[in-house]
Amino acid sequence: EDWDYMQTVYFLFVSLTTIGLGDFVPETLLGEFFLIAFAMIGLGLVAVLITLLRDFFAELETKRTLLLNEKKEKKKRRKKLKEMNFFAAMDKEELDRLIEKMEVLSFFPNSQIMKEGNVIDVFNILWSGSVTVSNNDGTINQVIDSPSFLMESTILNNPNSPVAYASVHADDTVEILSFCRDDYESSLVSDMVDDTEEDDRSIEIGIIPSSEF
Repeated sequence: EDWDYMQTVYFLFVSLTTIGLGDFVPETLLGEFFLIAFAMIGLGLVAVLITLLRDFFAELETKRTLLLNEKKEKKKRRKKLKEMNFFAAMDKEELDRLIEKMEVLSFFPNSQIMKEGNVIDVFNILWSGSVTVSNNDGTINQVIDSPSFLMESTILNNPNSPVAYASVHADDTVEILSFCRDDYESSLVSDMVDDTEEDDRSIEIGIIPSSEF
């Protein structure tokens, strides 16, 4: 066809997008056969491209939504944890590190969460639902609602080797945030390590750390 470059690009665009204004049409037999073959292949490729773009942006939106939900959940957990004595002295960064290490566990009704007499090496936070705390001699029989740090007083009073004073059973389907002692200690140590590394870097360049004045 006797078209210049811009006219050709314009014709290909309106053809592949199925706009088809009709202001440019092939006038030769060869041009007509080329258009048929080009349209069959080109429209298929355009459809594939549109599908890929749709899936790409849908995936981006899904990731964005998940990220926002994670941030909201982390903020909610941080706020609730700060209300508990065990976490009251921790700052935002320490809590965030600990939250990232927490494991979410689900227990069905009547499931045993903690057993009386066992050493508490894993700390459990009742995040949703309710549990019954009871001991073998029947002197303790208490229902605890969420959110609550299970055996918090025992852990605070005997942090080195706390022992469960009673058994804990789920009253309904409950959600537990679980973490071990090492997770808790490492979330606190990270700040100390960062400060030590900063002091080391200061010494290397001839600056005396402020703590040495």
